[in-house]
Amino acid sequence: MLARLRGLFGDAITRRVTVPTGNIELKEQTVAGARCEFRELSDVESDTQLLVLLPDQKVMMAFDTIYSATDHVPTLAGHFEHWLAVLEDLKTIGDYDEIVIGHNAPTDRSAIDTTAAYLHKAKQIHANSKDAASYADNLKAAFPNRAMPEFVDLSASLLYMARPSTAA
Repeated sequence: MLARLRGLFGDAITRRVTVPTGNIELKEQTVAGARCEFRELSDVESDTQLLVLLPDQKVMMAFDTIYSATDHVPTLAGHFEHWLAVLEDLKTIGDYDEIVIGHNAPTDRSAIDTTAAYLHKAKQIHANSKDAASYADNLKAAFPNRAMPEFVDLSASLLYMARPSTAA
């Protein structure tokens, strides 16, 4: 995986994997004086993601579950349906004015809807694509103004390697 990513992104990618040594407890706790709630999200951009809520600051840290409307969304795991359900659930969680995401500046709640719209289209394209190249080409054509098209190429290569015949 690192070799593939280095081929796409060059020296911006590490040469070795760093494995965390600690665990995050999935519960409400206080960190550096701030009340935080840690939740696990499954079957979204990847098989497992962390969601951190800071209720007093009204900040949701959704990382790679919500994306900027200006960027392509990595769909490398193919969890379209469940990811869409998770996004609907996130819309019901309190009044979080700011959402910290993994690949761009913090955004607002509108990014939940734009991520969902992207995933609906990606799911449709995936169902009608025969291979990684056609999926990537059609998704880039559907969202020609979004930045980070390398996400689409990487996602397509992993999506079709891992789940060549799964559309949902």
